[in-house]
Amino acid sequence: MKVLIVDDNADFNRIATRVLKNAGFEVMLAAGRESAVGICHYFHPQIVLLDMEFYGAEGIAFCRELKRDPDTAHIRIILMTGFKEPGEPALNCPSDAVVHKPFSFAELVRTIRTLSPREI
Repeated sequence: MKVLIVDDNADFNRIATRVLKNAGFEVMLAAGRESAVGICHYFHPQIVLLDMEFYGAEGIAFCRELKRDPDTAHIRIILMTGFKEPGEPALNCPSDAVVHKPFSFAELVRTIRTLSPREI
């Protein structure tokens, strides 16, 4: 299964890539919104692991953009957020799942597998 990580934290990206590859996923990284859009169109990920706050507040806007585009609307989005308040911004995002920071990588792998299309 293909996973695209969209996060601006280099340390997280390095560790998450290693963990997810060891769990059997094919992983690609995107450094920003434009590169993430392009990668979605040629890499065809089944899952996008998206930091809600990458480069400011671009995460929610990018999530909405993917879900509006007929070519990418099927991609499952896992939103990563540090917010835990009842009115948190993640509630306004059409993601398929939300993981709250800090989270364990075991939890992340379980969440990805839960959202995985059955035929994969």
